[in-house]
Amino acid sequence: MKLSEVFGVSKQRVQSYLERETVDGLFVKAVASDKQIIVYGSSKQGKTSLVDKHLPYESNVLVSCTPKFESIDIYKSILRSEDIHLETISEKASSVSGKVAVGTKFKAMIPFFGSAQVAASGEAGSGSERKASFTPVEVNLALPQEIANILEKINFKKFVIL
Repeated sequence: MKLSEVFGVSKQRVQSYLERETVDGLFVKAVASDKQIIVYGSSKQGKTSLVDKHLPYESNVLVSCTPKFESIDIYKSILRSEDIHLETISEKASSVSGKVAVGTKFKAMIPFFGSAQVAASGEAGSGSERKASFTPVEVNLALPQEIANILEKINFKKFVIL
């Protein structure tokens, strides 16, 4: 093990992580529940290392938030991470009285994977490939239940880490 793998600031997993029976035990117990988990504390206390030890970031969805993020921005990030494309539809309607109504709707393009046999002419073989087709579903990004329904359709099993 190299000194740089143990000490210093790095994006790589910390090799010197020491499990703390109480803290790690409580975290693992919380992960097994169906509740939201908030890990908080001062800087350089091991919050990121604790989460990464038990919920590796590369196996889950990490959404890096900014102070101006709204819940819709978080939902969009989660959907994009799962290759769900959002199509924005703007509507503008005016009435005889001169009032103008503007609205925005979103369609989520949910990937549906199937397999297709491919035979290439001029080549001496064939194989199979996965093709993605997209199913459009209208979605109201302001309603968390609609996001949950879309994620359920794609069998989403990851943790979302904000």
